[in-house]
Amino acid sequence: MSYSINNSGITTGLSTFGAGGGFHAFRSNGTGLTDLALSGAFNYGAGINDSGQITGGFGEDQGYYHPFFYNGSTSIDLGTLGGSYGDGIGINSSGNITGEAQTAGGIYHAFLWNGSSMRDLGTLGGSTSIGKGINSSGQIVGNSDITGNGSTHAFLYDGTGMHDLGTLGGTSSGAEAMNASGEATGFATTSNGDQRAFLYDGRKMINLGTLGGSISYGKGINSSGMVVGRSQITGSSVYHGFLYTGGTMFDLNNLVIGLGGVTDIDVQGYGAINDSGQIGATGFIAGQQHVFLLTPVAGTGFSVLENWRQRWFGTTSNSGNAADTADPYGNGLPNLAVFALLGPAQDPSTASINQLPQVQRSGGNLLYSFTEPTGVSGITYGAEWSATLQSDWQPVPDTGTAPLHVFSVPIGSNPKLFLRLRVTEQ
Repeated sequence: MSYSINNSGITTGLSTFGAGGGFHAFRSNGTGLTDLALSGAFNYGAGINDSGQITGGFGEDQGYYHPFFYNGSTSIDLGTLGGSYGDGIGINSSGNITGEAQTAGGIYHAFLWNGSSMRDLGTLGGSTSIGKGINSSGQIVGNSDITGNGSTHAFLYDGTGMHDLGTLGGTSSGAEAMNASGEATGFATTSNGDQRAFLYDGRKMINLGTLGGSISYGKGINSSGMVVGRSQITGSSVYHGFLYTGGTMFDLNNLVIGLGGVTDIDVQGYGAINDSGQIGATGFIAGQQHVFLLTPVAGTGFSVLENWRQRWFGTTSNSGNAADTADPYGNGLPNLAVFALLGPAQDPSTASINQLPQVQRSGGNLLYSFTEPTGVSGITYGAEWSATLQSDWQPVPDTGTAPLHVFSVPIGSNPKLFLRLRVTEQ
């Protein structure tokens, strides 16, 4: 079973190796599974970062684990919060880990491991909590019992405390994964008691619907706001994996090509989609479950920019309020500039010129430098300079190395010098 994938397409999860009866954590680059050879008959990988560091759980008995940190060659037992057991689930680019661990009283609480010690994150007033996803800013999502222990709610931990994300009108919810912008996905109940996958956009939960069945779960989200998860299908209790993009939920079983004989492709892991749109999934061949790496095929589906238009304007078309050159909110920023310079997670209605990188004077040069936002693709960046703002615009070479772009022009004896940035869709 595949649980998590990083931006290099490396996955981790669990698999049976040999006839020992247990299961072991693995890492895979899509061409085979490598046993991490951790201690204990039962161990699994739950989260992996872009450095290939992995967290999960290990132990001699199924269901009774300790969280671990694996650095590519050796593993560290993270211990607990004073109790006997725990699980590592999410890991960020700094190697910080979240999950759940028992306290001295035997109650499971969400934790943050900062590389040397484990911190108890508390609860939303109830007894138990669990951390599921952690981003590069150290924000954490998961779920917690609320006061009275009548139900669980999704939470966001921002370094100062645990905040209740609410529900879709029902009584319960839980967050499973988050991206670098603080967007999250998981599941929540509606006022009718239906359980639905949700997208939390930083302000509210959005109901993603189902594939025709009664239940759905969000399991992973990337920097473009694309969500993967699992949903019951029409007229059945069988789950299929889904991809939610451009405002629509797609059955992965209808999108996959070149996997003849594979049935019931599903997404069960945390953080199961990366910024390139690759997905860690499972499926069945002749009744046996296998792990798959699903990679988008060039020239199919929507581009990242089209997904951004659909998300914020309800259309993929380069027209009307969604046009690249349109400034529908009168903030002085054309849509393409918002996407290219602020990233696909940026809501154009709240974008501000003050968020843009500024031209600076550096020594004897006029300098414009910035880092291309995570998740942007299909954009060409260029710059031009002029001494008169007339017809003398000259191109400026980009001396940076992607994702860093650097445009620099010697001022020389010019009394005035102007530098402008061009962003174009490829």
